[in-house]
Amino acid sequence: MRRPSGGLIHSLSIVFPAYNDAGTIASMIVSARRTARKLTDDFEILVVDDEPKVARLARDYLEKNGFRVLTAGDGQSALTTARREKPDLIVLDVMMPDKDGYAVCKDLKADPALRKIPILLFIYMR
Repeated sequence: MRRPSGGLIHSLSIVFPAYNDAGTIASMIVSARRTARKLTDDFEILVVDDEPKVARLARDYLEKNGFRVLTAGDGQSALTTARREKPDLIVLDVMMPDKDGYAVCKDLKADPALRKIPILLFIYMR
């Protein structure tokens, strides 16, 4: 798919069964890290979720697997943290109050200093 500016848009949708949680997302990242030689122990991930339990689960799992993890509880603090820290990956909840994940993603991709940071969008459903 092409956007009007001519750049490519990549999209991947994954539907997890109801029993999965933030650990599933985290385990996918760990698996990707094991297969990518470029990733090192100083790989920093920004986890953004307005539900503290979900953010804590993802943070704990990722830290146990050698990642440095930053967290943000809303869209605006995610943008502030991303601009300040320039993480290697952003794991971003879609459904958040005020500024949802799509709006945050749009703002990140509009910023020349942040547009190349990969973003994993997810929806946590109970």
